[in-house]
Amino acid sequence: LLNISKTVVAHGWEVDFCVKYSELPREVIAGLAEAGVRYHTFPQLSFFAGVLNRRSLLYTNSQGNTSPLIWSTAGRRRKGFHHCHTACSPAEMESWVPRYKKFIGAGPLLVACSRATKANIFTLGPDREVTVMPYLTTTVVNAMGSEHRDTRAKAERQLGKWNFGFVGRLDASKGIDVIIEASRHEACADVNWHFFGDGPEAEKIRSVGGANLIWHGAFDRSTPLEEIYGGLDAVVLPSRHAEGSPLCLIEALSFGRPWIASNRGGISELACSAGDHLVIDVDDKQRFVDAVVNLKKRLAAGEVKQDTIRDFYRANYSPEAVTARWMGLLEEVWSEFPGKASCLA
Repeated sequence: LLNISKTVVAHGWEVDFCVKYSELPREVIAGLAEAGVRYHTFPQLSFFAGVLNRRSLLYTNSQGNTSPLIWSTAGRRRKGFHHCHTACSPAEMESWVPRYKKFIGAGPLLVACSRATKANIFTLGPDREVTVMPYLTTTVVNAMGSEHRDTRAKAERQLGKWNFGFVGRLDASKGIDVIIEASRHEACADVNWHFFGDGPEAEKIRSVGGANLIWHGAFDRSTPLEEIYGGLDAVVLPSRHAEGSPLCLIEALSFGRPWIASNRGGISELACSAGDHLVIDVDDKQRFVDAVVNLKKRLAAGEVKQDTIRDFYRANYSPEAVTARWMGLLEEVWSEFPGKASCLA
């Protein structure tokens, strides 16, 4: 959302970024201001002025009562859309309040982060107008080929070892136990497993020990992605959670990296090829080990085509490609009101 807001401003629009509850760091807020984004928090008067401005395009993304309330106040003629940025899986829908379920079933235009999300939405509203838009990941703009900066990767190279990495929050739902169990398997003895991120499963990684389990700790937006992905041969995401469109897999594509991930949510839509991006059922842990073995063979034989993966990324998920799609959507929704507009979050 931060990327979208800054990009929209750069294309000549005015943006009021309205947040009900915010934990954004000061430097992030300062970055919004520097980009020309107007930032408002509840209960500032400017928050209400922005949200209730009917001469602007309205964007919402919260899952709860707030988004339906804002749209009911906005009126039927208000232009804009609601962004479904998760998988919207059946399990996820069980936690939704009734008003939000009704809103998704019959409300404004919906934007889904994946085709899988769109399909799930149709279970609540089969006749809904839903468009699919990828995440705008401007953080990977310099993450391809010769454009890499010469920085030392945290995943150090060791002779005779492959570097496979997990990038993200270390939650049990992400399948951390699947990786730990694979690390003990004889077929994976030549793999170093790198964990970038923090969370409740970090202590489990530390307590298991072993030279091939390497936890690098938390990272933030200031961490160069080259230091994460630059030293990895492959990325793994054996998630049991229905993912919308995992950012770590998109970032891996930008570096030309293969990956192994669970067949949950919109993950399969990010696969460039069946050989380089293995989508499996992680409930069978042996299948994960087998996938690791198969991917190692492809890497050793030089069969992983990094240029092909990067081309797939550039065409579908690069900032240039995704920006064009988002700006096209905004212009289409706004077409009845010529001139500059405000895109509200």
